[in-house]
Amino acid sequence: MTFKQDVVIVGGGFAGLTAARELSQRGLSVTVLEGRDRIGGRTWTDERLGRRIEMGGTWVHPTQPHVWSELTRYGLSVDPSPNADRYIVSTDEGPVVLDEETALGLLEQGLEEMLGDARTLMPSPAGPFLTPEELAILDGESVGDRLDGLEMSELGRTIVSSFFAVGFQTPDPREISRAHGVRITALSNWDVTTELEAAAALRIEGGMGALTSAIAADSSATLNLSTTVASITAHEGRSIVETTDGQQYSARSVIVTVPINTLGRIAFDPPLSGAAAQVAADGQAARGMKVWARVKGPLDPFFAFATPAQSPFHVGQYEFDVDGDSLVVLFGSDNTAADITDLDVVQTALRRWIPDVEVVAVDGHDWTADEFSLETWSNLKPGQYAAIPDFHEQGDQLLFAGADYATVWNGYVDGAIETGLRAARTILRKGSAAE
Repeated sequence: MTFKQDVVIVGGGFAGLTAARELSQRGLSVTVLEGRDRIGGRTWTDERLGRRIEMGGTWVHPTQPHVWSELTRYGLSVDPSPNADRYIVSTDEGPVVLDEETALGLLEQGLEEMLGDARTLMPSPAGPFLTPEELAILDGESVGDRLDGLEMSELGRTIVSSFFAVGFQTPDPREISRAHGVRITALSNWDVTTELEAAAALRIEGGMGALTSAIAADSSATLNLSTTVASITAHEGRSIVETTDGQQYSARSVIVTVPINTLGRIAFDPPLSGAAAQVAADGQAARGMKVWARVKGPLDPFFAFATPAQSPFHVGQYEFDVDGDSLVVLFGSDNTAADITDLDVVQTALRRWIPDVEVVAVDGHDWTADEFSLETWSNLKPGQYAAIPDFHEQGDQLLFAGADYATVWNGYVDGAIETGLRAARTILRKGSAAE
């Protein structure tokens, strides 16, 4: 049996849900096919370790206009993560505690040396680089090209290396396009405090799930969960989307929102072309991990750093009090470096920062091993940043949306929402032209 729709959307994360809302509200018949048994994609608000926590994407920021507009639309507020009263740096001799001014000063020094030309190259944060030639050069370089020659103290180098390893989700920053790094720095108004806030400061009250639920409830699209797409075949005027259980959906337009690293699980006919095909074949770089630890007793808020050589977890911070215990979140850059379900491994990592800490429980989700993501958040390799627009030129019937395909806030929820809006607008304009 073939189900006939105006639009089929592959993936029920922020991009897919946003596009479905926009299109269904304009009277189009829309079906969303989601492989998981829930919506949200790489965001997932769940009850674990005694309270509601984020298993995936967590933080938002006012510098991200699309997500902030959605919060306003649905009357959702933000809840700040606790301000750290100490910054702890792992060393071979033991933990070193710094005040905020010193720690952020060292981070700013490193970012200035490695990405300080962001203001010159991108005078308008959401705008283009100065010239295509400069973009090509930058995209051919890596974030790590300048790291080896960085003139900093060991404490400063640890802070910068840890920040980059977690932010770019790889232990080797040479795997990341410098154009990608420059864009994120520019979007943070060339300011290290803002960049930290955008990465780890403001949580949505009620969690990411509160926003995905609000968007989904505002849509009349059909949502089919636990439905995995096997192939997308374009015919003249319509495309056929076939699922792994043999169901077929016929649509005038198809929006694909799955992460780059999962594109190989879908057979495209005709195949993806140009630079997009190469990016899909190579995959993007992010392969890190996130784990929550419940620690016995109270902890003062902290933010901590350790290099990939020192620990499988490079950044950690206090987030919540739970019945007199503390919840801490840790991030690493390589999901093969540690078992996030192993309490002893997590406790050993935390004790590099707080020697007498006692971990009583851990929880997390391995996004890199998850068949529907095969990655964490998007971080583009050298040569890939300039290739992303090619995903948006794959023909009139096939569109791409999602954080991985954003040219502004690539890798962030804001980028997912923006691309969902853009894909919907493209389809609506095409429909108006056809009329």
